[in-house]
Amino acid sequence: MGLIGLVDLLDREGYSAKILNYTLEKMLDRKFSLGRYLRKAKPSIVGVDLLWIVHSAGAIEILQFIKKQFPNIFTLLGGLSATYYAKEIMQNYDFIDGIIQGEAEVPIIQLLKHRSSLHEVPNLIYRENGRIKDNQITYVAKELDSLNFAKLQHVEHWKEYTQLIDKKVHTPFPLELVRGCPFNCIFCGGSHFTNQKVVKREKTIFRSPQRVVDDIRELRNLFHVDLIHFGYGVYSGVEKYFLEIQKLIREEKLEMNAGLEVWRLPINRQFFQDFAKTYGTTKSVISYSPRSLSASYRQKFHSLIGRFDNSYAFSDDQFLSFLKNIHEIGLRVILFYDIGYPFETYYDIVKNLLGVIKINLQNFSQKRRIALYTEPIMITPGSPADIIGHQFGLRSYTRTFKAHLELNLRTPANATPWDVGVNYRTDAISSRGINYLIRAMWGINNLSYFSFLFF
Repeated sequence: MGLIGLVDLLDREGYSAKILNYTLEKMLDRKFSLGRYLRKAKPSIVGVDLLWIVHSAGAIEILQFIKKQFPNIFTLLGGLSATYYAKEIMQNYDFIDGIIQGEAEVPIIQLLKHRSSLHEVPNLIYRENGRIKDNQITYVAKELDSLNFAKLQHVEHWKEYTQLIDKKVHTPFPLELVRGCPFNCIFCGGSHFTNQKVVKREKTIFRSPQRVVDDIRELRNLFHVDLIHFGYGVYSGVEKYFLEIQKLIREEKLEMNAGLEVWRLPINRQFFQDFAKTYGTTKSVISYSPRSLSASYRQKFHSLIGRFDNSYAFSDDQFLSFLKNIHEIGLRVILFYDIGYPFETYYDIVKNLLGVIKINLQNFSQKRRIALYTEPIMITPGSPADIIGHQFGLRSYTRTFKAHLELNLRTPANATPWDVGVNYRTDAISSRGINYLIRAMWGINNLSYFSFLFF
């Protein structure tokens, strides 16, 4: 939801800006024409967000269309994936006029102020007289409290948007809390490793609890959002931060449901009790990724990679205690796990499968509300797996933006887990093997949703 904060900042600076969700517009009106919309709006700049690489085909197609139909519009790209491949994109797609690399608050304002002197715009890579010039990343935000992430009026058809994600997509509204991350999850494009190397962010910064609650109040009272997802997970170092948010929500008597990820175990039982007290247990959900349900594989991973990625620095007793606490408190939990991790063998996968079956059986015997979820992993640009994956026995097939784009174009836009193309292999398992195994596990996972929804 960074775009909402960005557009609200532009509005407060005196610029007219709007967020258009092209897919939503086509869903609402099959005859929607982007060309007609732009002719009426008459923008001087059109920016497209390319955070995750799976959206590359759509981003490129839209910008190509805009430049062809409206050659005087400045076409702009931004986001993590655009930043990582900025030079390659600028060299090969001449219908893109510029890319804001890294964080964009100051750069976008400066771009509007200095259209005739682009060398003054931080983080911008652009064209000038047929040559590509790179101003380099010099801006990294130092605080977030001056930004507002709940101003949904900046989104075209915001009412339909909130109804869609609630009633049809069944996902909570995401709320930004933090930038940066202290962890180095192997496949994550938002890891500390990636933040340092790609967007030059060294430190994690947090919004104040009061500013978070200000946004929650606005989402609830003005836009009738009753289910949010915090864009940052809980671990022992930030329990107090989330507890303060929950305290303020109760003091303001805001009735809100929430989705929250657990990023590292252990978490105190008292934290989950406070969470349930604040948000209730009917619609609220806790999510956690143990990565694998095989304790022996988790131990192997931690022994080999634990100094870099400490995802598995928890005992089986701590994991079982977490599930027990969640069940006794009455909360629902989604467990994410995957296949295709470093040094994983077919033996490890069999043990993972046995763990899945065990949880399903216990769900029915103990009436637990635990859902299991898995989908194909994609090595995202700039992630540890992308840059140093060879150290972990991973081999990526998409080392360039062009390769990612071609994979996206070949991958049908179907429902998960058929909507993501696996772009790597491990030393033990081929990409096709990973894909087939995940689809098989997806079918087994469906059993867990009966207990998740009806117990």
